[in-house]
Parts: sequence; structure tokens; C-alpha cells
Amino acid sequence: MTNKRITELTALDGDDVADNDVLAIVDVSDTTMAASGTTKKITVAELVTDSALTNKFWPNSTTALTGANLANGDRLAVLDVGSPDVAKYITADELAQGSQFSSRFVPKAGDHLFVPGGSMSILQGSPAADTTLGLGSGWLLDASANELLSGAIAIPSWWATYHVDVVWTNAGAGSGDVRFQMWSSSLADGVTASGSSSPAVDFTAPVQDVVEHSRLVSSANMAIGDVLGFYVGRIGTAAPDTLGNDCLFFGLRFVRAS
Repeated sequence: MTNKRITELTALDGDDVADNDVLAIVDVSDTTMAASGTTKKITVAELVTDSALTNKFWPNSTTALTGANLANGDRLAVLDVGSPDVAKYITADELAQGSQFSSRFVPKAGDHLFVPGGSMSILQGSPAADTTLGLGSGWLLDASANELLSGAIAIPSWWATYHVDVVWTNAGAGSGDVRFQMWSSSLADGVTASGSSSPAVDFTAPVQDVVEHSRLVSSANMAIGDVLGFYVGRIGTAAPDTLGNDCLFFGLRFVRAS
């Protein structure tokens, strides 16, 4: 090593480092050699495994940091794999919200599942099947009548909350509002109702020339991670339903809110 700079020394690959290999270290608390400190040695094993040192370099807390206490600016250690590998950090908000990360690690709010009307069965009334868009895609629901359909959907276990849109359009030349209503119940093992049917959710939606996405408020019985059985349809006999002709019902869209 005499008369050689450190940069001129032979490189030692990490795979070739032994526990008893020795590293030079300056002990600044010992001024025997110089005011700036005394050069000493330490083995790789001592540096890596001694608790007095590892606690300084690596987190060693028994306290868990929950999501509720994680601030956007908190930093997480990341090893940027390359040539060479470089230790870096990333903030919590970047990891959670950065589009290149969030789409990989967590389902984002806005994920949705669509249940087509053609997959539903008639429960009440005499709705007519409509195939104007092909694939048996919808049902014509009468004015001044109550016509209901039934169906089911498996709600993903990673959803915490969601809302429901009913997808429909005006099937005639009239104008006015349409009253839809929905009942739902969780199904245990896909066959037996695990609780009483949730309260009906209803709303009035104005007719537009394009398909309308009319939002239903989620019921208390959300069946997260379970199968949700439901009834949905037009309550044409209700006073708020003022559209004098059929509406064309295409299906339900379940949208993850959180």
C-alpha cells in the first residue's frame, strides 16, 4: 500500500469479503496519534453484527409505524439496483401517488366492475330484452310500472368503500325523470343470506340524449370480499318518475371509492 492512493488499490468485490477482513477506521475520540483522531482497525463481522453499530445504521425499533401515522414526507429506504447498486430514499407520498408505483402496488380508487343487464334475471314485471347494441345488452323498462331484475357480484376484498352507477338511456322521444331503486344482501358462501336485506337505495335521474351514469349511494351492507346479491329496477309508479316512455337499462357499474 506504500505510496499508493486508495483509488489505485485493487477493488474487492462484496462477494469476496470475509468476516475477518479488516477495515481502517479513524477513532476521533482517541487523539493519541493526532488531534484529528487515531487510525484503528475493525473486522467486517464486528462492523456488520455488533448491535452498538447496527442500531446506528439500520432501524431497530419494535414500534410499528401504521398507515395512519405515516406522513407524506416520511422517507423509505430503497436500493436502486444498477452498476453499482446505490442506496436511496423515496418519500411516502411519492410511493403511494406516483403513477409508476401506485398502479403496481395498490388498486386505485376508480377501479370498477360492470354487471351487464343481460346477465340479470327478471324478478318483477315484464321488461323486454333489447338487443339494439348487440350481445343482449339491455332491458326496456316500462313507464308507470315497477319492473325489477336480480343479479349478483363478488366484491373484491381489497375494496374498502364503493358506489354504484346505473347505466341507462332514454329509449323514446319523451322527457322527464326516471326513478330507479336497488336492494342488496350479502351472501355467505354464495348461497345463504348472511344478514337482512339492506335498505333500498333510490334516486331520480334526468333523461339525457346519451347514456347516463346515475350514482347510487352505497348501502350499509357492502359485502366487501363477499358475494352481493341485488335487485334493481325502475319504479315507474313512483311520483318522481315522470318519463312517459321506456328507458333502456344497460347494467350496473360498481366503482371502488377507497
